[in-house]
Amino acid sequence: MAQPQAPERPPSGYPRMTYEEFLALPDDLRAEWVDGEVCVMPGISAEHNQVTSFLIALLGFEVDRLSSMAGRGDDIREPLADLRQQVTGAISEVRETLYDLRTDVSEGQGLAETLTMFCERVRQRAGMTVELSVAADRRLKILQERELWQIAREAITNAERHAHASALSVTWRCTSRGAELTVADDGRGFTKGTGRPDSYGLLGMRERAASVNAVLDIESEPGKGTRIRVALGSETGGNG
Repeated sequence: MAQPQAPERPPSGYPRMTYEEFLALPDDLRAEWVDGEVCVMPGISAEHNQVTSFLIALLGFEVDRLSSMAGRGDDIREPLADLRQQVTGAISEVRETLYDLRTDVSEGQGLAETLTMFCERVRQRAGMTVELSVAADRRLKILQERELWQIAREAITNAERHAHASALSVTWRCTSRGAELTVADDGRGFTKGTGRPDSYGLLGMRERAASVNAVLDIESEPGKGTRIRVALGSETGGNG
C-alpha cells in the first residue's frame, strides 16, 4: 500500500493545501513540509510548532498574493473571504492549542480526571463517540502519570485528526497490581512496519513508555482501526 507523500511546495513557496489538509497529515509529513521554517517555541509540542509555522507561512503567502491581485486590479473579495475563513480556523486551533497546553496531570489532578476532561473536550469538538472507562483506586508517581498522559493525548489526537474514526474507546485501570492505559479507535488503521519511523508520533510514544519502564503495544490493520495499550506493573516500576 502506497504511503502518503508530503505535498509539493511550488517554486513561489505558496502552499498547495488548505489548513485542514495540513492538519490531516501525519506528524513526519507536516515536519517535512515546514522543514527549515519551523517556528520553535519552548514548551510546545512538535505538532503545535508545525501547525504554528504553517499558519504563519499560510497567512504571509495569502497576504502577498492578495496584495499582488489588488495591484493588478483583480477582484479580491472571494479570496479575501477565504482568507478570513482560514484565519478563523487558525484562531480556533490556537485556542485548542492553549487548552491542550494547560491540560496536564498535577499533584491535585490525576490521570483519571485529566482523561475525563480531555475526552469530553474531544467529544464536543470532533463529534465523535467517545467512551471512557476508569477503574483507579490509587495514583501513580507524578512522572509516570505525566508520561502516560502524553501517550494518551497523542493517541486520542491521532484518532481525532488522522484516523477518520467515528468512535473512540479509552480505558484507564490503576490498582495495587499495576496500571494499564488503552486507547482504541475504529479508524482507517495502518500496516505496522511501513512508512516512516515517527509517523503519528509512535516513536515518541515508545520513548515515553520506556522512560517510565512501561510496555507499549500497538495493534493496527488497514480498515480495522488502531489499539494502543500501555502497561505498567509492580515489576516494571510500581505504583509507589
